[in-house]
Amino acid sequence: MSGDITTIIGDYSFIGNNVTIAAGVKTGNKFTAEDGSRIARNCIFGDLVAIGLNAVVLEEAKFEGMNRLHAQGFVSEYAEIGYGAWMGPQIALFNAPHPKCPKAKFCERDYAPRIGRFARIGGAARTIPGVIIGDYALIGSGSVVAKSVPEKSVVAGNPAKVIKLIGELNCWDKVKYGVEHPYDVQNLPKAPEDLQKRLAELGWTR
Repeated sequence: MSGDITTIIGDYSFIGNNVTIAAGVKTGNKFTAEDGSRIARNCIFGDLVAIGLNAVVLEEAKFEGMNRLHAQGFVSEYAEIGYGAWMGPQIALFNAPHPKCPKAKFCERDYAPRIGRFARIGGAARTIPGVIIGDYALIGSGSVVAKSVPEKSVVAGNPAKVIKLIGELNCWDKVKYGVEHPYDVQNLPKAPEDLQKRLAELGWTR
C-alpha cells in the first residue's frame, strides 16, 4: 500500500452508520459520509465534501472540496474531482479501459476521470475511462460520456453530444421561479484563492 497510512477526519464531520473508511484517508472539515458509504485507502477530500448513501469511492481518489456525490454513486481509483463539482445519484466514473487486461493496473491511473470545477453530472450518467469533464460543464441524466467535454458545455445522450452551452439554458418555469437562465455566465462561482494551500495541508500536491 502506497502513501501515509494515517487516517484523518476533519473537524465538524459526520460519519453515518455502516460506513467504511480505509487507512490513509484524509478529509477536510465538515466532511460527511452517509450510511453505507465505502471509501477506499489513501483518498483525499477537501473541506465541505459529502458522500451519499451507499456511494463508493475507490483508492487514491481526490476531491478538491465543496463536492457532493449522491446516493449509490461510484468514483474510480485515482479520480480527481474539481472544487464545487456535483454528482447525482447512481453516477459512475470509470478508469479501466480493458478490465482484466494483464497491464490494467499500469494504465488505470492514466485513464482516471478528471471532473472540472463546478461541473454538474446528472443522475445515472457514466463516463468511460480517459474522459475529462471541463469546468462548469453540465452532463444530462443517463448520459454515457465517451469523449471529453469542453468547459461550460451541456452534453446529453448515448453517446453524449454537446447540445448547447450552459449560458443558453432556460429555466423550465421562469415565471414561477423568477429565473430566466439557471447559470449566470458573467458571474460564475470560483474556487477559494487559498485552495491549493489547503489541499497541500491534506497531502494533495500537484
